[in-house]
Amino acid sequence: MTPAERARLLVTRDQIAFDFEAIAARAEPGLYPGAGPRQLEELELDALRHHPELEVLWSASCGANFAMARAAFMATGGFDEIIDNNEHRELALRLLRAGAKMVPVESARSYHMTHRTGWRDPLLDPAWERRFFALHPCLAVKLLSVFWASLAANSRIPREAQIRSLPDLDRASRGGNGVDYDAVRRMALLPDLTEIAA
Repeated sequence: MTPAERARLLVTRDQIAFDFEAIAARAEPGLYPGAGPRQLEELELDALRHHPELEVLWSASCGANFAMARAAFMATGGFDEIIDNNEHRELALRLLRAGAKMVPVESARSYHMTHRTGWRDPLLDPAWERRFFALHPCLAVKLLSVFWASLAANSRIPREAQIRSLPDLDRASRGGNGVDYDAVRRMALLPDLTEIAA
């Protein structure tokens, strides 16, 4: 990063305390840079706003801006210490199974400094997915990566197997659409999860 770019991105304590509007004016929507993550965030917010009945709504949880009562957090055991990517989605799944509801808070904002390096693509780091699926061996968990891979511009997911929204994910997770998602995962070079549930 050049010194000029670093100076342009700098956030100071004085700005936070006395001129937060200047920081907010520089902000962009989206959790991470790039069209794919922004599209995913828009699909997640759409599901939270318009499809609260979805059984897969837990997959719309936002790790950067996710609040719950401390009692609910403690009652479900908090974060799984082994999952270090998408741990918020696994916690949200347990919370919903325990009777919690997910709703968007339209006025909530989080400001996150973009990482230049160190961001891990969940499609390239399978350890989280293996643990998540071992804890919750259901089709919806297996289809998370298929959903995300379907949104990529150069997706390896065949059109007939693509999952392009949370309502699509919900329908696919109920089975019966005739798609062999284990074969789809192999075709897309996603890790094989079948031996975990066996």
